[in-house]
Amino acid sequence: MSPLNWEYQETVTRPIKVEERDDDLREITAIDLTNGFPFILDVPEETSMGNVEVGQTYRAKYKVYTSPPIILGDIPLFKFELVELT
Repeated sequence: MSPLNWEYQETVTRPIKVEERDDDLREITAIDLTNGFPFILDVPEETSMGNVEVGQTYRAKYKVYTSPPIILGDIPLFKFELVELT
């Protein structure tokens, strides 16, 4: 299976609530408080996860990427990468 071809779309800033945190995978599961959408944020190696607390609300700045559909017909896949959490 070939790797996905992620294409950058935009950088957004939104209020989120952290639901889970996985230090090994460097992922944060969060809820976008503007629309109630749950999603997973990838956390780059150079970004510390030390101060991220489950259950807390933050202002998150993150990059949105899409990949062409591979299985789901016309629905693209999405990937979110954390830039800043305040």
